Amino acid sequence: VLMGPMQSSSVNIINGRMSESFSYIYRLRAKKVGTFKIPPAIIRTQKGTIQSNEITVKVTQGSVPKNQKNGKGEGTVGNGGAEYFIQASVDKGSVYEGEPVTVTYKLYLYKVDPQGVGFKKPPTFPGFWVKDLPDQTDKQLHVETKNGKQYYVAVVKKAILYPQKTGDLTIDPIEMEAALAMQAPKQRRNDLMDPFGNDPFFDRFFNQQIEVYKKELKSNAITLHVNDVPEAGKPSGYSGLVGSFRIRANIDKTKLKENDALTYRVTVEGTGNLQQLQAFTLDLPPDWDVYDPKSSDAPGAKTFEYTIIPKKMGKYTIPAIDFSYFDINSRKYITDKTKEYEITVEKGNGTPSGAGSGLSKEDVKLLGQDIQFIKTSTSGLQKEPKPFYGSILFYILSILPIPLFAFLLLFRRKNEDRNADVMGSLRRKATGMARKRLKNAKVFKDKNDKEGFYNQVLLALYGYVQNKIGIQMAETSRTTISEELQKHGAKPEAIDEFMKLVDSCEYAKYAPSAVSSNLDEVYNHSVELISNLEEQLR
Repeated sequence: VLMGPMQSSSVNIINGRMSESFSYIYRLRAKKVGTFKIPPAIIRTQKGTIQSNEITVKVTQGSVPKNQKNGKGEGTVGNGGAEYFIQASVDKGSVYEGEPVTVTYKLYLYKVDPQGVGFKKPPTFPGFWVKDLPDQTDKQLHVETKNGKQYYVAVVKKAILYPQKTGDLTIDPIEMEAALAMQAPKQRRNDLMDPFGNDPFFDRFFNQQIEVYKKELKSNAITLHVNDVPEAGKPSGYSGLVGSFRIRANIDKTKLKENDALTYRVTVEGTGNLQQLQAFTLDLPPDWDVYDPKSSDAPGAKTFEYTIIPKKMGKYTIPAIDFSYFDINSRKYITDKTKEYEITVEKGNGTPSGAGSGLSKEDVKLLGQDIQFIKTSTSGLQKEPKPFYGSILFYILSILPIPLFAFLLLFRRKNEDRNADVMGSLRRKATGMARKRLKNAKVFKDKNDKEGFYNQVLLALYGYVQNKIGIQMAETSRTTISEELQKHGAKPEAIDEFMKLVDSCEYAKYAPSAVSSNLDEVYNHSVELISNLEEQLR
């Protein structure tokens, strides 16, 4: 163990949702080659015991990592050695027209803490049919090694693309805006002050100046070569789909009467761009009625439902449907087909019972030509109401959307401005976050855990000042805190009380047995002091 445990805490606000994290960091160095296991870390909470995962580490002979590739046919890593960048990659470098290819955008961070990330320019995919995969996007940070550095990585977007034309197609870059907390430029300490010899870990945790910067990030572009499907062996009824599929059909009845309706379903399942699939044309007897099919989509499947009305008695056959596609595994055309169905149509009873209204298409047409009897009774008649068009209510409702749209537009812009203002959001939530930490302190107070109590009170006091007046505690001193509080309107006596309370809590945190302060008094004083500062600070 070269260093550790080093402790750090952070508060992140992403898309209006706040999370707080505490980290314990160790720097380790393996002494010999082999496979080792780092056991789980265990934390006991009020709700039970939580433990981390176990890590298996394989140690080999030391070597200099070479520049790594992004995947199949993607070229070298861009932004080599950068502390933060977005990398786009695809799982295939060359595909057929209509063959699915997955594009992934990853955010890489080295010694950088993300405070908020959002799209400045969402990606566009000209020449592709796009299917987003929001549920498969993993925004939890994990570790990857690139160019000899260990980066924290998050997948910010993932999509499946189906190329719609051949040639070299370009997948355009995405542009993002990020609020990143990183070490500010600062003159390094003298070697005598750094017992680790200008070790970057020492700088990060003991000599750091952390600032939040707004950065614009842009990923790399990717050129994808799209091949045309081969002409040799292409079936005449080729569907245009590339992938792996199977087709099946089913029918709700094979025996019915004249003018009765039957339901015929055709389902195609598999991997590929099923959204591109068009309805099949059925080869039915000329005196049968068939309505336009209803289509429905499910994960990995598309179904067409046909309503068919046989008009004459007899025995008929619904022939098999041929479905041809280009199989990406075998690299050849495959034709699959449904089964045939033998249909028996019996003599009807003279009353049609078709789909929907129970009438066939001809029945609906003839109904409009029938002569209707004149009604002589006035029962059930009522005065025709005035037309809605041209009424006062019509004009009111016609004009109302204009101011309503303007109000919604202003509300949306104001909400976007509030979300973009990270520091403003922290200021608005400063009191609530302080109360949450004081509530945690009360729990430790009730257990008479002095160290935990004073730790939470300090977090509440420092966190309130940090968020309320927008300063980073890692680079501040007592003088800076006093000056900033005074600049924002705090009274001298309130500042003096704040400093005294911080001093007493820090002393009590590291020497709880040497302090005889009443925990209730400290807690009440902290609540009262934060309330007074909230009234004074601008």
